[in-house]
Amino acid sequence: MTNFDKICNDAGFGDLKIRSRKGDIPLKRQAVWCKMYMTFGNYQQIGIQSGHSHATVIHGVRRFTDLFNTGDAKAIELWEKIEQM
Repeated sequence: MTNFDKICNDAGFGDLKIRSRKGDIPLKRQAVWCKMYMTFGNYQQIGIQSGHSHATVIHGVRRFTDLFNTGDAKAIELWEKIEQM
């Protein structure tokens, strides 16, 4: 089990490796990427573990960080869920 899978399972997000943009799946994926980047700091490895390119991971981490910093309620809720693990 990769770190990506472990964080997804521990937070109760399920499988986020699926290629879907429905609902909260992208935001959950970005939250996990942000947590992984803060812990491990390697975009390429995060991309490999999650099945996406490092460029997609960079964009996702930036997007989630921006949403969190502007007070987006859903982003804050997901981050609190990840931090409680």
